[in-house]
Amino acid sequence: MKPDKDLQQFHTIFDGAIALLSHDDVEYPCELIDICLHGCLLGFQNTWEAHNLDTLYTLTLQL
Repeated sequence: MKPDKDLQQFHTIFDGAIALLSHDDVEYPCELIDICLHGCLLGFQNTWEAHNLDTLYTLTLQL
């Protein structure tokens, strides 16, 4: 068994942060649920409709 000092401590930095996903001139307000080095999980109030997923989007976080 490892001592407690060797255990990693994780803290949520952006817990429930308001976010804005945008592409061209279209903006989608959303909530940041989780974020990591490889992506993020977003929650939307309205159903996400089929969009071009091969396009780059910009995510803006309000801290």
